[in-house]
Amino acid sequence: MLRPALFGILSLTSSTIVAAQTLAPWEIIQVDTYSPSGRPGSSTVSYIKTTINDPNSASNATANCNIEWDGLTNGETPYNTALECTPVEDGTWEFEVLRADPDSERPSISNFILRFTRLTNEGNLYIGSVTLNSGIESDLFFMCAASGFCYANLRPESTPVRLTPKEIGFRSADLKVRQTEETSEDAEPEPPIAWQISRIETHRPSSESTTGNSGVSSISLTITEPGTGLSGPDMTADCTTEWNETAGESPFDKVQACSEVEEGYFMFEVVKADGNDTVENAGDDPMSSFNLKFTRLGADGKTYLGLAEFVAEKNLAGGCGGNGGCDAVLKEEYNPLVVVPKEVKGR
Repeated sequence: MLRPALFGILSLTSSTIVAAQTLAPWEIIQVDTYSPSGRPGSSTVSYIKTTINDPNSASNATANCNIEWDGLTNGETPYNTALECTPVEDGTWEFEVLRADPDSERPSISNFILRFTRLTNEGNLYIGSVTLNSGIESDLFFMCAASGFCYANLRPESTPVRLTPKEIGFRSADLKVRQTEETSEDAEPEPPIAWQISRIETHRPSSESTTGNSGVSSISLTITEPGTGLSGPDMTADCTTEWNETAGESPFDKVQACSEVEEGYFMFEVVKADGNDTVENAGDDPMSSFNLKFTRLGADGKTYLGLAEFVAEKNLAGGCGGNGGCDAVLKEEYNPLVVVPKEVKGR
């Protein structure tokens, strides 16, 4: 569990992590994956296990991160689930497995993305991700046995795999976490508080917009976590992402921090709307159909995930002009749009 002490009011020191501009890459020193054979009486568990180290830390910052799922059950995947890694002395590690091949119907143990989130005791928050796959000159060695089970691990010549983290936010003396009363282990946990999206605006410039910021597409929104029975205030954040399509950019899978709130963080990213065929040609068009994935490091010291779906002519109102410019806003009848978060597993 992410304890309030990790997020509490702390004095800054230089002993744990160096300044962001001099960060050394993180090092993945081990990866092991497995998928079952499906033979009667054998295990049905698939897994991805990895070990990561932060060389910027002056203390022990090496963590083991594992995820398991039933590899023989249709629909059960390791994706879109954030898990806490083993404890370290100066903060926490979390990780997620992301789909590397959007056209693959089944989870892959030899082609996937690992995304790591690192929160230090000083309040620094970092994100880093890497794609691992098998094949010639790739990082993973992959093999299937005659009995049907398959596995993969890091090639010796690829070890360690290095990835450069991105600083998402920084909090120190200004970061506050509401102290909660201790509850017994038998007490029923309180359900997460539903979030509310009160504004969303999307914009795609016209094909004639070629100078300055006029060629930039954007999605912006306002999200609120209402105050709780602990007399906490409403936590309202503004979130914006921008990209230039003419330069080959896209908004997908880029974790960004929202505006500051008094307690914790809001982060968000645009993800593709899997399987949404309600709008013609909506598949890769973030103006027509997209999901927003939110990560909330909350005032109770826990991490929550939430997903909101947006579809043109359903909960988005707007349109495109003859020159290609498009704008949309949240329909009035969907304001506010409620997002029900779930607590990250492993707490």
